[in-house]
Amino acid sequence: MPDHQELEMLLAMVVLGEATEEQLAQLNQLLLADAAAREFTCDYLAGEAVLQRHFQLVDRVALLHGTAHETHVATKQESGTTGRTELRAPHARSQSFGHHRLWWVAGLAACLLIGIAIANRDQLASLWIQQNAATANANLPERVGTLLAGATPRESLVEALQQGRPIRVGDTIDTNQEITYLHFDCGAEVLLVGPTQLSVVSPMRAKLLQGTLTARVSESAHGFRVDTPNSKVTDLGTEFGVSVAESGVTDTVVFSGKVAMEYREIPTEHEVKSEIALRRPSQSHLLTEGIALRVTEDGLAERIVSVTRSDYPLPGAALALKPDAAPVIRDVWDNLSTRDTSKAYQIVHGGFVEDAPAFVDRKYQWNGISETYGLPKMLRGGDYIMPFCDDKYQDRIEVTVDLVQPARLFVLMDNRLSVPEWLSSRFTDTGYDVGIDEDDFSVERSWQKLDKGPGVSLERSCSVWYIDVPEPQPVVLGALDPPIHWRVMYGIVAVPLETAMAIAPEPAMHHQPKIGSGLIHPGVLPEPVADCEIERALKVEQLTLGKPSDDDFAAAKRGLVFRAETLGGQFMPHPDTLMLENNVAPALNDGLTARNYDDLERNFWYNGQGRFSLDLQRPTKLQSIHTYSTHWLDRSFQNFTVWGARSEAMPAVDFETATDAEGWELVGIVNTDVLDPGGIHASILTAGESGMGPYRHLLWIIESTDRSTFFSEIDVYEHQE
Repeated sequence: MPDHQELEMLLAMVVLGEATEEQLAQLNQLLLADAAAREFTCDYLAGEAVLQRHFQLVDRVALLHGTAHETHVATKQESGTTGRTELRAPHARSQSFGHHRLWWVAGLAACLLIGIAIANRDQLASLWIQQNAATANANLPERVGTLLAGATPRESLVEALQQGRPIRVGDTIDTNQEITYLHFDCGAEVLLVGPTQLSVVSPMRAKLLQGTLTARVSESAHGFRVDTPNSKVTDLGTEFGVSVAESGVTDTVVFSGKVAMEYREIPTEHEVKSEIALRRPSQSHLLTEGIALRVTEDGLAERIVSVTRSDYPLPGAALALKPDAAPVIRDVWDNLSTRDTSKAYQIVHGGFVEDAPAFVDRKYQWNGISETYGLPKMLRGGDYIMPFCDDKYQDRIEVTVDLVQPARLFVLMDNRLSVPEWLSSRFTDTGYDVGIDEDDFSVERSWQKLDKGPGVSLERSCSVWYIDVPEPQPVVLGALDPPIHWRVMYGIVAVPLETAMAIAPEPAMHHQPKIGSGLIHPGVLPEPVADCEIERALKVEQLTLGKPSDDDFAAAKRGLVFRAETLGGQFMPHPDTLMLENNVAPALNDGLTARNYDDLERNFWYNGQGRFSLDLQRPTKLQSIHTYSTHWLDRSFQNFTVWGARSEAMPAVDFETATDAEGWELVGIVNTDVLDPGGIHASILTAGESGMGPYRHLLWIIESTDRSTFFSEIDVYEHQE
């Protein structure tokens, strides 16, 4: 009975046109003598045909036909021992049949797939020999890739590859170095991490026998495949990691994009390896970004709960392989099952810096709020956990963070959410915020792009809470309070307690969002005078908080006007909105409601931040302020603050913090994000029987968002004694 690996190697050599006459005769004899070998061959060719059909693979490189080679690379490690990388290759190679491989393999495998199996063993054996004889004179390029000892900086990659050692189909790379870099000519980059054994099966395929690899695959190499003793991982445009234990158990982690994974049970010592493909049907999964699965010896797929990123350094990534300081976070787990999710937390030691990836399933980044001050010093360089953003939907989730040393543990909570009881009762609000830079993760956010550095391109802000943990121990965190639509899961950071206590406090205003920035939240504002109620309706007649009026105290027919405060052109209304002489905005108090969900004539709006004021002509005590916005989708959302001034002359309106709002009093905060998009959004600010003011001037500051609210009407009602 043939050895499984020997048969697979022979098949690879023939498929790629590299088999010698001796190898062809050996394979022919195996196929004649062993039914299991013939069936394994059918399965093997079927897999090759599927790859050809789905990924339209074209081998852009080929094999070096020549003598055997053996290369040793030694590097000095920190421990003082010598690292070793050995390449072992077959002793003889034939010429190849080049592009004929495509139609030959696809044709044969197609026959197998539609059920026309080649039952006649003589026919199958003769087909190998005839095809090889017909194409023996075809020539192929020489190498399939290059090996480099150690990680390679991106800027020196081209130069380094010129100095590297060629790798060829049939090579087995056996290394115990910390990092070994492989560059496949097809466009796949592979890092071998620590003691690893890898065999090169084809220009688009490798087999990981033991150890860990990570891969970054370019578009030209889609379909690149990594086989293990019990699985096949096929790239679909991604960054991923694969690890094989001595027992054959395989771990697969997807860092970006997706892979197709096929797996089956590992054979026992008493089973014939060539029969595995027949007796053990395979399972398959599509693994997307953030998913990590373990395939056990029994062929079962299990969720991996957490992954340490330093165990999977990616080719060309700036991520440190090992932190300089001792880790703070040892592990993280939750109470979810594989049925709930297949995603894994990722622990990044010493990695909390500007532009650090925030979630395993979103390409979001952490950044400081201020372009000047960046991230709070107490967070910089801390260990942190990348959760999966979909965690937010688990209303009973418990996340346990296992700390390996005394630590200050931080939770970064989305400011659009209410603060859950488990957080407010045990943690302390630092008064600091951090920002989140989001990418174009959905069609609705197609314009969003990631930027570099603090204080730029930020879409969200999170408040920073902490608890001091004086002894190494697990700390349990809870779930988010609803509503959670368009919110993000909280972040987790930990630094050594001694380090945290030695850092001098910074002024809170250095790490708080500016008014109008789109990141403002009640936590950085004074207590408002008024309470806010909101509602959504599809028609004006359905509103219960009051309907738009042309007879309120601020109506245009009473001579009052809203004016856009442009601050020298800094905050201009949208060019398609109507603005009269002296910056008068008639749509805000004309009493006319929008005629449809996209009425450009009867709405007033900005692109980004906006400010407009209302002179009440005399000090006036107010009962309520009603605001209506109308749109078919997300321009119906309202996000603004209202300020009141008692002085006869209107104070300066260019303030960015509550401390600088000299002469102004915060009347109310309005945010309708919790409502469904579209239709009519209505808000009302009231202060009960006592009323608001008296005020002479009112100022609306519209937060900078990607939605540019369509304001249809604002009504102001005087307080009645």
